[in-house]
Amino acid sequence: MENFSDFSSGLPRQLALFDFHCVALALEHHWFNHRRLRCGGVRVISLAPFIVMSLIAIPQIHPHRWGKLTIHGKHSLLPCFCSDPHMFGLHNPSVAVTGAVVVDQILSAVGLFEAELSSSGYQLLGMADLGLLPKFFALRSKRFNTPWVGILVSTLIAIGVSYMSYTDIVASANFLYSLGMLLEFSSFLWLRWKSPQMNRPYRVPLRLPALIVMCLVPSAFLVFIMAIATKTVYLVSGLMTIGEIGWFFLMNVCKSKGLLHFKSNLEDHDL
Repeated sequence: MENFSDFSSGLPRQLALFDFHCVALALEHHWFNHRRLRCGGVRVISLAPFIVMSLIAIPQIHPHRWGKLTIHGKHSLLPCFCSDPHMFGLHNPSVAVTGAVVVDQILSAVGLFEAELSSSGYQLLGMADLGLLPKFFALRSKRFNTPWVGILVSTLIAIGVSYMSYTDIVASANFLYSLGMLLEFSSFLWLRWKSPQMNRPYRVPLRLPALIVMCLVPSAFLVFIMAIATKTVYLVSGLMTIGEIGWFFLMNVCKSKGLLHFKSNLEDHDL
């Protein structure tokens, strides 16, 4: 475990994060567009630790020793292991299962990261298909048919964020989520005030004053989360918010001036 502690900070951690993202990028570009291969591969990788650990533990199983373990003696297991290494064989299967669970948790986290990276890449592809982003973001690999531009952009963003602390990443995500929810609440109230007769899939059966009170309760919690954020979170969230607003107006200028090529609403996709 001392060797792994070297990756907790400094240059080794930065290099490890960069290498990990490079491997994830290669997997996304070369492999993850094939759904059957992806699902089968994930199953095999997830079950492999359990299979390997079980095969290692099977020769060490001795049922006749199980009677030596009692409720009163479970607290002294560690001294027994230290004084008599042969006692370790008594619990080797459980240790193997524990190790397999830890490895599987790591692989599960990697799988969730790959899924998030893949969804972000295809989200940029969908925005380009809808004409919200330039056609460049809709480019696919000729060999693997994966949206390599979207995957590359998502990976670069993930690499930049990975050098932040975990607390700042979660706090920044909560801060941006709170801004988005406040925007949704304000849009909801604005539309009810300006267009009360507009046809809606579902209409909240309350008048405008009651709707304001209803939105005030979650808004108070959102504002509280934003108020207790750190300076780093304010800086990151502020820069991202300003960048998103600037990007929106920049895309409108590029579209009106014809500086970049955008897909029309009826081009290459069905709404």
